[in-house]
Amino acid sequence: MASRAKIFISSVAQDDFTPLRHDVFTKLTELGHEPLMFERNFGPWPAHTDPIRKCLEIVEESDIYLLFIKNKAGTYLKASERTVTHLEFLHARKHKKTILVFADNAVMSLYFKEVQKTIGDYVSMFQSDHKRPPRFAEVLDMLRESPSVPSFVDPYIWMFIYDLVQKGIYVESLATGVGIDWGSYFSNLLRRGALLLPEADRMDHNARMVELFADFRGLTSVLLPVIAFKGFRDADKFLALVQGRMKGGTIAARFAEYTSEELGSIKDCSTVTLYGKKDDVMRIVGQTDEAAGKDVIELNDPDSYVVAAHRNSGREPMLFFREEKHMFYFCLPVGDFVATFHFPSDKTWDTQKFWLYNQEIINGIMEKNFTVLELVQLLLGGMDLG
Repeated sequence: MASRAKIFISSVAQDDFTPLRHDVFTKLTELGHEPLMFERNFGPWPAHTDPIRKCLEIVEESDIYLLFIKNKAGTYLKASERTVTHLEFLHARKHKKTILVFADNAVMSLYFKEVQKTIGDYVSMFQSDHKRPPRFAEVLDMLRESPSVPSFVDPYIWMFIYDLVQKGIYVESLATGVGIDWGSYFSNLLRRGALLLPEADRMDHNARMVELFADFRGLTSVLLPVIAFKGFRDADKFLALVQGRMKGGTIAARFAEYTSEELGSIKDCSTVTLYGKKDDVMRIVGQTDEAAGKDVIELNDPDSYVVAAHRNSGREPMLFFREEKHMFYFCLPVGDFVATFHFPSDKTWDTQKFWLYNQEIINGIMEKNFTVLELVQLLLGGMDLG
């Protein structure tokens, strides 16, 4: 016999939804499911508990995310540029939950008749003027100031619906006073899986490995900066070994500390080059087999990613992108060196998306390859070009 489906009931805490929420909770319970609703069977929590994080944890534990939308947006979190309800939706989508959305039919009608075009026109104009898509908060500011947008609906609701439509989420119409046959929606939805507990010995082994790795990192971080290296015995082989450990993966946008959304992916590193400044030029020190780097790059070369990274006053990693090659170039400046790592991108990335999420891509590369990049920085930082 299948386990009961856990159904998270989400909406803004507005009076119009109170009877509906309680009715849904009762009907779902009668159908043999396990509805989860703040007023009925979870929360409130002790004062020291983050209520948003707890709600997201319960969303993650659920099987189905059921969302109701009308004209009120609810609590807006400036750090995330999203409301709490929106974060719940994004978290449900991130964890591949079944998502069912019901929105007030009057609000949806106004969105498609009036507001959708306003947002679309603004996005197109913004892209033309700034050569990048607008961020969520920038469109929201426009809606707040627009006299043509219906005022009885919180501006954020229009952006919430816009995000749902952009993500291909089907929105059901919700008519005031008209009941919904919940049986037809939920009777055949079964729980889709269960979590597996890891074996105790494997957990102990992993914990021990983490301790050993932490000890190793602590030792190398102290020793390497006080050692001077005179150069490479085989720079190309060193770079090839580094390349083999530089991994790609999914790039995500994070909404403060609460949840994240997938943006696209990058493949494992395909090429590495290393240049060093000598005699007022950047000279090739080493490269992997697929690279075709110049032997010498002038410091006044306006098109060189290596030169741009070397001149970077903050000495932070820099990222470049060539759409025609579907390639990211992650440049790591260390002293007189610049190491460049090539990461092929999936076909969803274009120049506008790159500029919009530049920092998220950098963060993703660094998080996935932190240990390797830290070691490269330590070694290059102690090396003398001669």
